[in-house]
Amino acid sequence: MRFCSALFGVIVLAGCDTPPAGEAPAAPTAVDFSTIPDAFKDAAIPAPHGGVDLRFDPTVADPVTAYADCSGRVLACLEATPDEWDTCVRSTPRCTTAEPWTEAECCPAACVTAYDDARTKGEVGFDAFMAVFVTDTACFPGLEAL
Repeated sequence: MRFCSALFGVIVLAGCDTPPAGEAPAAPTAVDFSTIPDAFKDAAIPAPHGGVDLRFDPTVADPVTAYADCSGRVLACLEATPDEWDTCVRSTPRCTTAEPWTEAECCPAACVTAYDDARTKGEVGFDAFMAVFVTDTACFPGLEAL
């Protein structure tokens, strides 16, 4: 439970649920897709301006969904522990196969290593994350083939 109050322009935090620095928060809970209305599952969502129509399918498991799970874990951690880039990247579970989409949410060890290499070279956490997890996703198996 987060309690915040302002006193003479100063924000006071008491009883915050934010973990101590260097400690990753608990993993986010799985989304209950059964609560999503059938209209979103059964019909394509027309794309504006002649783009590709979207369709929601919670059963899809492929390199894109696994990549989203990996980066989503890091970002969920950052939401709870702002600016703890190193902690959040390094605390993600490591994938154990070359097909992360067949596993529980995980990040490939190669991505964490690439992030650590970028940090060792002096990049700040945000820049290292962006370089490895957004700009050049070569560390994530299956994405390059798409």
